[in-house]
Amino acid sequence: MDLTQLRNQIKDSESRWNMKYLAFDKRLREIEQELLLTPYARLSDVIRWCEKLIYYEQKLELMRQSTLTLSQEGWEKLEKKVLESYAEDQRALSILSEYVCFLVNLEDKYDQRFYVFLNFLDNCMRYVRSYSEDLEKNGLSITETISKAKQLGAMHWINGKSYQMKLEV
Repeated sequence: MDLTQLRNQIKDSESRWNMKYLAFDKRLREIEQELLLTPYARLSDVIRWCEKLIYYEQKLELMRQSTLTLSQEGWEKLEKKVLESYAEDQRALSILSEYVCFLVNLEDKYDQRFYVFLNFLDNCMRYVRSYSEDLEKNGLSITETISKAKQLGAMHWINGKSYQMKLEV
């Protein structure tokens, strides 16, 4: 295989992966905007926010799974290329080694961005919890929706540890 052709294929692949990451990042930013809860939210705003969080729960899990799948696909394609190139040339291995570094950095970017997003959700959940606790202290009963949202705040994926563990595997 021609090294220029290999280098171009790798750059092309990096470009596609970066575009997928940018789309992922953009979607999380859109969700953050939709889930932004103002400091002086009314009860109806908090209830709508909780309903949105419940709606996004499944989407977030699918997004997390897709990042793991995308990463796995990249590693599988790279492994195939490395095995094909091993017999050919040490320079090709050098190019592929750079691609390994790119994939590792890309996984870190996904992990860091998802961690930032999960911290955002965690902060929102703290606000909603304190709001609902305030309501309870003042004798107002909370709706089932707020209760469900409070339970979501304690779920394992919100703290990001399950995402981190799957990346490390």
